[in-house]
Amino acid sequence: MMASRKRWAWALAWALVLGCMVSFVLLGRVAADDDDDDDDQTPEVIITETGGDTRVTEGGAGDVYTIVLSDIPLATVTVTLSAPGEIDVEPSSVAFTLLNWDSPRQITVTAVDDDVAEGMRSRVVAHAVSSLDSRYDDAEVPHVVVQITDDDVAGVSVEPPSLAIAEGGPAGSYRMRLTSQPRGAVTVMVEADGAGLAANPAQLAFDGDTWATPQSVVVTVADDETAMGPRDGVVRHAAASADAGYDGIAIAAVAVSVSDDDLAGVSVAPTTVQVEEDGATDSYEVTLASRPTADVTIRVSSDGQTRTNPTALTFVPSAWNAAHQVTVTAEDDGVEEGDHQGIIDHSIESADAAYDGIAAPSVTALILDKKKPGVRIVESIGSTRVTEGGQGDTYTIELLTEPRASVLVTIQSDTQVTVEPSAITFHPWDWDDAETIIVRAVDDEVAEGTHTSILRHAASSFDDGYAGIDIADVSVRVTDNDTAGVSVLPTSLQVAEGGATAPYQVALTSRPTADVTVRIATDGQTRTTPTALTFSPSTWRTSRIVTVAADDDGVVEGDHQSTISHSVESADALYDRIGVAAVTVAIADKVTPAEVLISESGGSTHVTEGGPGDSYEVELASRPTADATIHISTDGETEVEPSQITFNSTNWRDARLVAVSAADDRRAEGAHASTIRHRCTSADRAYDDIAIPDVVVTVTDNDVARVSVSPTQIDMVEGDAGAGYALTLESEPAGSVTVRISTDGLTAVSPSEVRFGPEDWQEPRWIAVTVADDATQQGTRVSEVRHSVESDDAVYAALSVAMVAVTVHDNERADVIVSSSVDDITARDGSTSFGVRLASRPAADVMIPLVASCDRVHLSLSAVRLTRDTWQAGVQVIVSANVDPSWYGEEVCTIALGPTSSADKAYDGRDPEDVVVRLRIEGSIQTLCIPLSLRAWPPVPGVPALQAIDNADGRGDYTVAWSAADRADGYVLQEAVDAGFATAQELYAGPDVAHPVSGRGPGRYYYRVAATNAWGMGAWSGPVAVDVRWEREPNDDALTQANGPLVPEVTYHGALASGSDVQDYYRVELGAAGRIEVWLDGVPAGQNYDLVVRDASLGLVGYSAELDNAGEHILTGTLSAGTYYFQVYQRSGGGSGEPYALRYAVR
Repeated sequence: MMASRKRWAWALAWALVLGCMVSFVLLGRVAADDDDDDDDQTPEVIITETGGDTRVTEGGAGDVYTIVLSDIPLATVTVTLSAPGEIDVEPSSVAFTLLNWDSPRQITVTAVDDDVAEGMRSRVVAHAVSSLDSRYDDAEVPHVVVQITDDDVAGVSVEPPSLAIAEGGPAGSYRMRLTSQPRGAVTVMVEADGAGLAANPAQLAFDGDTWATPQSVVVTVADDETAMGPRDGVVRHAAASADAGYDGIAIAAVAVSVSDDDLAGVSVAPTTVQVEEDGATDSYEVTLASRPTADVTIRVSSDGQTRTNPTALTFVPSAWNAAHQVTVTAEDDGVEEGDHQGIIDHSIESADAAYDGIAAPSVTALILDKKKPGVRIVESIGSTRVTEGGQGDTYTIELLTEPRASVLVTIQSDTQVTVEPSAITFHPWDWDDAETIIVRAVDDEVAEGTHTSILRHAASSFDDGYAGIDIADVSVRVTDNDTAGVSVLPTSLQVAEGGATAPYQVALTSRPTADVTVRIATDGQTRTTPTALTFSPSTWRTSRIVTVAADDDGVVEGDHQSTISHSVESADALYDRIGVAAVTVAIADKVTPAEVLISESGGSTHVTEGGPGDSYEVELASRPTADATIHISTDGETEVEPSQITFNSTNWRDARLVAVSAADDRRAEGAHASTIRHRCTSADRAYDDIAIPDVVVTVTDNDVARVSVSPTQIDMVEGDAGAGYALTLESEPAGSVTVRISTDGLTAVSPSEVRFGPEDWQEPRWIAVTVADDATQQGTRVSEVRHSVESDDAVYAALSVAMVAVTVHDNERADVIVSSSVDDITARDGSTSFGVRLASRPAADVMIPLVASCDRVHLSLSAVRLTRDTWQAGVQVIVSANVDPSWYGEEVCTIALGPTSSADKAYDGRDPEDVVVRLRIEGSIQTLCIPLSLRAWPPVPGVPALQAIDNADGRGDYTVAWSAADRADGYVLQEAVDAGFATAQELYAGPDVAHPVSGRGPGRYYYRVAATNAWGMGAWSGPVAVDVRWEREPNDDALTQANGPLVPEVTYHGALASGSDVQDYYRVELGAAGRIEVWLDGVPAGQNYDLVVRDASLGLVGYSAELDNAGEHILTGTLSAGTYYFQVYQRSGGGSGEPYALRYAVR
C-alpha cells in the first residue's frame, strides 16, 4: 500500500515538473522571439467583430466579437471591458496567459431591455489592458461600436375603445397608460363632446415612474327630464410633453353611446269616470311623462254621450309636470236607456317630434241614466283613509231616487276598522238627505304596514227597486301606527380586556306574527352571552339582556373599539332581515409592552471563518396589530440567514432561528468581533422602529499571513531563460506588501520586486529566473534566490520568506543528468522511478539504452529517447517489482544507462551514471522457516492482467475483465474506492475472467484481481481504475445516502427530476488541509438550484444562491482533513429531468 502511494506521489511530482518544463519552453520561445530582429513590431490586442460590425436588439438577439493577442505575452495580459448602462458585456474581462494567448476569447454583447422609446442608436464598448508585460500594459485597443435596435414605441393605450352609459344609470370608465417610459412628464387632456356628457378628470399626468400604471377616466351623462332618445358622444384626447416622442402624439378617442331614461308619454287618471244624466259630474287628470321641448296641445273629444270642459289642454315646457283637470258632464237626453257608457278620446299636437301624434289613453264615462233607483257612495277626496290611533275619515250614502217605502242600508266592517253608524234608514220624506258614515281604524299592536279594509253595504226595503240593490264597497286604506323594529339600548359600552363586562338590552317595538330570532356577531375583539335571542308573539314585550366581555388578546394596541352587529330571522316578513343598530364597545387595553427578545445559544455567539457557525433566536413579547418585519444587517464580518423575519398576529409567539456564519474574508486579522443589528418595521406603531439589542459575535479567524514560494528548488542549465517560480500571499493584507528579490549573482531574476495590494493579493506574481551562458566549464553549482518583505501590514512586515535554490548545470560539456535519489521498493506490487534529461540541447536525438542487472525488477522503458524539444524536460522511468509470492529478502539491482547513441558527436558514446534500486521485501514466519529449496513450492498460480474498463458514458454499469493466468483454477476480484485498497471488498470469486458491475454511484473505483488454485492465491494484478460520473438515487440524506467519494477535477451529473426530489448529497474526502472550490453548472431552464458545502456534522461551510438557473460557485476557506458533503438543493422550479453538472478542485 505504501509503495502504491509513493507511485502516485511520484507521478504527481513528475506531472508538476513536466508542466513547469513546458512553461520554461514557452518562456524560452518568448526570450528567443525577443532576440529576433522583429523587435520593432509592437504586440497588439486584436478585435474581430462578427460580420464586420456589432448589432443587438432590446429584448432580442445579442451579438459577439472576439479578442486575441497578436504575440505571446511575457506575463498575464488582462483586458477589461467597460460599457454604458444600455448594454451588457459578458465576460467583463478576459485574461491571456502564456498558454492561451492565441486562443480568441468570445465576448457576448446584449442590449438592456428598458422601457424607453429611444429609437435606433449606437453605444461604445471600451477596452483597457493591464499586464506586467510592458509591451501590452496600457496598450491601445479599438472601441467596439454597438448598434442598438429599440423594441419600445411611444404611444397611449386606451381600453376599452367605446362605452355605453344610460341616464340615471352607473357611470362608465376607461383606462389609459403609456406604451413606453417617457423621458419627461406627459400630460393627457381629456374633453367630452355630447349632450350632457362629462369626463373626469380633465387631464392625466404620467412620468417615468407611473407611465405603465393605468389611470381611469370616468364618463357620466346628466340625468335630465327631457326625452331625447338614444344618442352618441365622444371623448377626445390630446398629449403635451417635453418628450418629443409624446408631445402632440395621436390618441384614439372613446366613442360613447347614451341611452335616455325619459320617454315621451301622456298619462290619464282615472280612465273611468261616473256621471249622471243631468246630475253629478266627474273629472280626470292629464299629465305628461317628461319635459317637452315645445308646447304640447291635447285635444279632448267625446262621442256625444258626454261633454268635457275644457276641450283642449296646453302644456308648456316650464310647467310640463302640472296636471290639467278635465270635467265630464252627462246631459239628460230624455231617453230611458239605463246606465250606459261614453268614450272620450285625446289627440296630441306639438313641435316636439317625440310628443307630436303620440297616442294617449281614452276615458270611459259610466253614465247613470236619470230616474233609476240607486245608492251612491261619495268618499271624501275620492278615497277613504284612516290611521291606527289617529284620525278617522268619512263618506256619505245617498239615494238616487225617491223610494216608495223606507230603505235600510247596513254597513259591514272587518276587524281592521269600525263604522258609526253601522245602519241608516232613508224615508220617502228625507230620501235625498245624504247620511255620513264615520270610519275609524282599530288600534292593534301588530306591525302590518299600510293595509286595506273593505266596507260592504246591504239594502232592504218594501220598494222592489231598492230591495237588495247593489251598493258599491268602500275600500279603506289603513295606515299602521305600529312599526316592526328591534330596539338596542345602550348602543355604546365600555369594557376592559380580561376585566369588567357590560350589558345592553334588546327589545321588539311591535308584536310579530311569528317567532323573531336576533343573532349577535362580534369582530373578534369581544364576545357576548348569549349569541342569539328569540322573541315569540306572546313574549315580545319582554326585553333581553346581552352581556359583553373582552378577552385579553395579548396585543399591544392601546384603548380600542369593537363593533357588535345583529341580524334578524323570522317568518314575519316585516321582521325578517330588518336592520338593527350595532353596539360600539370601547375596550380598555391590557397593556403588555411591545418588545423584541433576542436569545443567544449559550449566552453568546461564536463562529469560525470557513468553519462552524452559530445561531440565536428572535421572538416578540406581545401580539402585533400588523405584520412586524425584523430586518437583520451585519458589518460584513458575518453573514446571517435569514436576513428578514416577519411576525404576524398568528405566529408572534414562535421563536425564529437566525443562523450566523463568519464571512471567510481571507484576511489574517486574528480573533475579532462582529456586530449584528436589527430594525423593525410595522404598521403597528408600538413595534415600528422599536429598539432591539445588537448581537455581538466573536469571530475566530482561519487565515494566516504567509508569502508562499513555489517551487523552492529549480534545475537549470547555463543559458536557460524559461524557468521561474511564483510568489503568492496566503491571506489578504491590510496594506500593500512589497517583496524584494535578490540573488548571489549566479542567476538573475525579473522583476526584482513585486507588490501585492488588498485589491489584487490573490494573483500570483511570477519571478523569471535566468542563468547566463558563460564559456567557462564550472560544473554543477547552486544559486540562492532570497526575499525580503516591506509592508504597511505589521504582520506581513515581520515575515521571513523561504529562499529558492537553483541548481545550475554547466552546458559547456554534453552530459546526461540522472535523478540522484531513488526510493526502495518494499512491496511485491511496489514501484519507484527516476528521471533522465540532458544538460544541454543536443544537435540530434539522443538514445540511452536501459538494462537491469537482475530480473526481479521490470522497467517501463527499454531505452530513453531525448530530442531537441524534450532534452530539458526529460523522461521519467518507472521501475516495478517483479517477484513471485514466495520470494523475500533484499537485493540490489543496478540499472545501467548507456552508452548513448546520437548523430550529435558531443552526446554520442557517453556513459551516464547508473541507477541503483534496492528491493527490500519482508517475508512471513512461515517463509522464514521453509528451506530455501522449497520456497518455490507449492506452485501457486501466475498473475492475471486486468484490461482497461470500457465506461465511455460514465454510467454505473460496466464489465471488469482480465487475462487468464498460468496454473489458475479461479480468480478473486476486489473493488476499492482508494488506490491503496484500504477500503477493498471482495466483489467476485469464481472461474470467470470477466464480471459485470452495476448500480455504482459517482466516484472512482479501483479493481485488482488475483488467481487461485488448490495451492493458494497468487499475487495481485496491477490496479485499474474507472470513473462513474452519474448520480445514483436515492441520495437525499447526507449521512446514509450520499454518493461518493467524488474525485477532484472530474465532472459529475445528476438531476432533481420532480418536486419531491428536492436535494442530492455527494461526499468528498479531504486527505490534507486545503481549500475546496466547487462549481454547479447546467442548471435547467426554469429551475433555481442552490449549492451548499457542509462538514461531517452537516455544519454550514459554504453557500451559493444565485438567482434563477444561474450557475453556483463556492471557494471555501482552508479546511482540515476529513469528510465533507456537497448539497445540491432545489429552491424553486418544480424539478426537471435535465441534468446539472458538478465538479470540484482542492486548492
